[in-house]
Amino acid sequence: GGARVLNRLKSSALLTELLMHDTVDPSHSRLAQMAAQPVLAHFKHVLLLSSPQDGFIPHHSSRIAHDEHVAADAKLRSVLATMINQLNDSLERVHTVRLEIVWPDARDQPMTLSHAIGHASHLQFLENTLFYRLFLQTMGRRYLV
Repeated sequence: GGARVLNRLKSSALLTELLMHDTVDPSHSRLAQMAAQPVLAHFKHVLLLSSPQDGFIPHHSSRIAHDEHVAADAKLRSVLATMINQLNDSLERVHTVRLEIVWPDARDQPMTLSHAIGHASHLQFLENTLFYRLFLQTMGRRYLV
């Protein structure tokens, strides 16, 4: 995905941790340790937004969902499955909404590195305040009350 490409171009501790490359054994990675903590259970409502167009954060990851094609390495696949189960267990008593967003076709946009690695679609979530306002006005009461 896009995070791997970006990490190769500009190595950073954050991306190394997100890719679970901070330890030799992924089950000891910082991300695996965090997933083992039931912090999501402290919330009343959790909204998981995902987009199949987001090449930076995998679609299944944003949804906290299993994907059998996620890793060729059996050990890493096992660790990821454990993490997903732990996160979903902590959401057991939490009102959780998973929404999939499909942004308008961006084929008319100039191809940049950000578009190529899927970062542009990822930024749509972070920078689109109009989307959040409209969502909260139209759907917020239905999903978050």
